[in-house]
Amino acid sequence: MIRFVGSLLVFISCTLVGFSAAKMYRLRVMQLEAFVRLIAHIKAQIEYYRAPLDRIFDGYESELICEFIDGARKYGAAEAFVSCRNRMYVSESEADELEKFFAGLGMHNVGEESSHCAYFEKRLGELLSSARGEIDKRAKLCRTFGILIGFLIAILLW
Repeated sequence: MIRFVGSLLVFISCTLVGFSAAKMYRLRVMQLEAFVRLIAHIKAQIEYYRAPLDRIFDGYESELICEFIDGARKYGAAEAFVSCRNRMYVSESEADELEKFFAGLGMHNVGEESSHCAYFEKRLGELLSSARGEIDKRAKLCRTFGILIGFLIAILLW
């Protein structure tokens, strides 16, 4: 009876790890979407309202990147991104692009700033579309491996 319960617990835990990994891929895409929306918001605020950066971040809310937004309000976008980069779900290449964007933000005149935002909005949009294409395959793979490994370990323990 104890072997059965132990095997069942191992199977359930491995399955949950697989489903948790699949959820992280979904969070990656959702967080990248939030950053693309933020860049579009920054671009619109600069083009149409000529708003300074500190007021742009004051008027923006997003649950997925709230830690970054709070940091950007306090000590600037570039420093905020560097400080919370390791706690985000985005991949290294996506984080590198975002870091380049935020490092160059506020360093140009209005026209150049708009071009800067448009370039990175397009670039991150491309990364987002490739991440969306991979998400179903990777999530299914994580769930399948979690179930399979849990099942194999449970059999070995039985």
